[in-house]
Amino acid sequence: MSFWLASRRTVQATDTIQRFDPRFWTVDFPRPAMASVVTTAPDALRVDAVFQKANDLIGLIWESEDRWDHPLLAYDADRDYARLTLSFRWRSSGILPLDAVNGPTMTIEGRDAAGNPRAWYVRLWNYALGTPTDAVVTLPFSELAGGYLLPGEADPVHPSDIDRMFISLVAPDYSATATTPFSPAVTGWAELSAIRCGGQKPMLTIGDVMVPPHGLSMATGYDDGYNQTPARLLRTIRGLGYRGSINHYVGMSHFFPLAGDGAGGFVVDPALPAFNPAAERWHSAFLAGAKAMGYTVILSQSFELLAQHCPAGWQQRTADGAPARTGYSPPSALLSPANSQSSEVKASGWSRKREPMPRVRQCGVRYYDVARDYQPGLQRGVGRSEQGDLEVIELPAALTAAEAQVLAGNASRRAARPADTISYRVTEIDPAIAPGAIVTIPITSGLWRVAHWEWQQDGVLLSLTASPSIGVATAGSAPPADAGRYNPASDLMRTPTVLSAFALPWDGTGSGTTSAVFTAASGASAGWTGAALLADLGGDGGALTSIGSTGRNRARLGRTIGALPAASPLLVDRQSTLDVVLVGTDQVLADASLAHLLQGANRARIGSEIAQFATAEPIGGGIWRLRGWLRGRGGTEWAIGTHVADEPFVLIDDALVSLDPSMIGDPATTHIVAVGLGDTAAVSVPIADPGATLRPLMPAHGTSTLEADGSVTLAWVRRARGAWLWLDGVDTPLSEETELWEVTIGDPVAPALRWQTAVPTLRVTAAQIAGLPAGAPHYFSVRQIGQHAASMPLRIDFPA
Repeated sequence: MSFWLASRRTVQATDTIQRFDPRFWTVDFPRPAMASVVTTAPDALRVDAVFQKANDLIGLIWESEDRWDHPLLAYDADRDYARLTLSFRWRSSGILPLDAVNGPTMTIEGRDAAGNPRAWYVRLWNYALGTPTDAVVTLPFSELAGGYLLPGEADPVHPSDIDRMFISLVAPDYSATATTPFSPAVTGWAELSAIRCGGQKPMLTIGDVMVPPHGLSMATGYDDGYNQTPARLLRTIRGLGYRGSINHYVGMSHFFPLAGDGAGGFVVDPALPAFNPAAERWHSAFLAGAKAMGYTVILSQSFELLAQHCPAGWQQRTADGAPARTGYSPPSALLSPANSQSSEVKASGWSRKREPMPRVRQCGVRYYDVARDYQPGLQRGVGRSEQGDLEVIELPAALTAAEAQVLAGNASRRAARPADTISYRVTEIDPAIAPGAIVTIPITSGLWRVAHWEWQQDGVLLSLTASPSIGVATAGSAPPADAGRYNPASDLMRTPTVLSAFALPWDGTGSGTTSAVFTAASGASAGWTGAALLADLGGDGGALTSIGSTGRNRARLGRTIGALPAASPLLVDRQSTLDVVLVGTDQVLADASLAHLLQGANRARIGSEIAQFATAEPIGGGIWRLRGWLRGRGGTEWAIGTHVADEPFVLIDDALVSLDPSMIGDPATTHIVAVGLGDTAAVSVPIADPGATLRPLMPAHGTSTLEADGSVTLAWVRRARGAWLWLDGVDTPLSEETELWEVTIGDPVAPALRWQTAVPTLRVTAAQIAGLPAGAPHYFSVRQIGQHAASMPLRIDFPA
């Protein structure tokens, strides 16, 4: 077949990915620590870490240049992160939390504005909102600063020339100078979910070739790909045309757990599981992903282990007794394939092997607890939990806590019993002696369970395992068992539905040619469980059209007690306060920092204005006092001066329900109807501000200049629906089919004079001004005429 050793992408197909796509993160660490990273959702990843020593540090890495993918599949290098924002939800366990000294820190490596190489150390807790183990982290790169305490120790990041960044993960007992081994190893994990990248250039171009299947299969090795996500490797395999089977070498240096050898080193411990938790998580994801793509995976292994971790008794020896080594650097040890058990069976017809007393391993039983309304319960047996997940028996039975603990104790004792096995050869076999049967044998006493049997040339070889005597209790006296606290569901009254419906300004996604209509629904207590939604289109004899449901999440909505004072939309309003009473007295409003406000936190619709608040103070009785405002958001500055008391208040968050525009007809005439279990009658509301999505934004920066000849020159700046950033060097997009402006003297509804222009400027002659009737208004109104509606007017006063 023909081939091409590609070194770079030229005309091949490409696609785009979001920066910080979970598939393309990597991990790295010094031995003997271990870690892996897997994708858990299209916007989420998980890192599993195994710390062997107090100074172990593991890094979760994003690189600006793709060094790992094939040239035809790699993403393009881009080191400029200016005006870019990364956000994600952070969850972790078993590692140092966000607020701790030496807690998770993003090390950013790049160059400063003068081109000098340097690094910045950004403490994630400084940009987090939540708890130290569960928080939303928002990183605006153009405003990012290193340093432990901000702003006192701020070290501003230069975001335009970054090579890579990595988040450091350490154990709770981390010490940078201590090499003390942990016994056992410390395991932990961190999860980044809801990964979002916004701002300037949030997408990257990536190779998207799909080589036709060529009949060859792929061989992989965990020791080569342990630092990458399984999803990344499988994408490469498929893109390069490999199909059928994948021969995956489990490796000789990264998959096994380790224990201290008492001399400062670490060796493989046969009492531990075959895989360490990080490798087990990686292989589970790899096998599941391969199966979903239609691959058959062959797991392969070799008779070798990394020499520095290989027990001396496992190693092959040379003629002079020296341990056998490969030529790798560092070298691996060759394992001995000798099997004394096999030769003993051939000589005498049987052999017996007793393993040393194993550690007491803890087992658990998950069951349905009769004392807690048959909710699932978990009881643990004797012993301690070993590295990795607890071994749990899923038992579909209704038990008391004491009964379940006895079963868990029995399982723990079985796991802790030293293995006693016999290989016993017979010349014929009874059909009743199948795997699982309990038998006796003439060479020893006791009961033995048939594990398996095998036909051989000289007879049938039975593999037998010692079984506890039937009918003899093995649990012993169990300690008192505790079923745990029972929190029964509250018996809450069904409450009526409170409903609001409104259109919001276009957010820039989609075509922007249909109305973005939302509903907010709630009840006075958690007893409200949702409502069916219907549309009253105003015709068909009052017929209602089903348009979905609200879901069970209660929106946070209510009424204002006073009127929100007028304020400038250009400044942070630190003077105005507004008291709001929420429908549900158990609902809460949260504070937000300025950084979080700029990312869209605490947006609320108050009357017709969209505003954001920084501080929410509970007054009591469901009343909250709000202050620290950003006003006129989303182009609603025209509504700042329209507020009255007892206006509707709605928090704009994920609890809102988006309505399909094709099902609600004309928002100006349609009513939204809700019917819930607590409603004695249907609740019907009109759609407020139905033209908000399609209405052009009011122009800005209006000026009037008196010329020497007595004429007046007007000028203004265009704004566009869905374009919320003022980008330097780029014209504001039009977002309409044509650019058309209407200029009037006085109110556009009853103007003294009217003009239309296709450019954002107009010259009014001295004669036109002189010809105005007595008492005519002395101000101009400017509106943009859009495809569907006209904008709110911008007032420009006559020049003084």
